[in-house]
Amino acid sequence: MKIKTLAIVVLSALSLSSTAALAAATTVNGGTV
Repeated sequence: MKIKTLAIVVLSALSLSSTAALAAATTVNGGTV
């Protein structure tokens, strides 16, 4: 059970960081889309 919970936490952290990376890339590319 703890392993499954840990996996969920890791996956959500990854999706959050990829979303942040996309937002940062958009900002660097010069604009809000």
